[in-house]
Amino acid sequence: GWGLQLDYDKNELEFNQFIPSGFIGGSFVPLFKENDNGVLVGGAQLGGQGEMSDGNGVLGSIKLKVVGSLPAWVNASSLDLKGNLENEVNLTNSQIEIRR
Repeated sequence: GWGLQLDYDKNELEFNQFIPSGFIGGSFVPLFKENDNGVLVGGAQLGGQGEMSDGNGVLGSIKLKVVGSLPAWVNASSLDLKGNLENEVNLTNSQIEIRR
């Protein structure tokens, strides 16, 4: 399983959808919960060892809808990954600006 907090200005952006990628094998249960700062997205992969994902890949895509004006910002934080993650780097510590 895994989870990621996505923060953004809710006056400018709105959570629309999480789309799991084909990288995630087995039975995948996508999860999301909106909160005061944005949305917590993630999911759980269910299945036997032969169905589990391994290696590098995209976990999914998050779609946000512009409800205000651009530019706007998005910040990913609190990445929580389960599995064999020795020596992995947490890349979720920088803010992204979105422009039209």
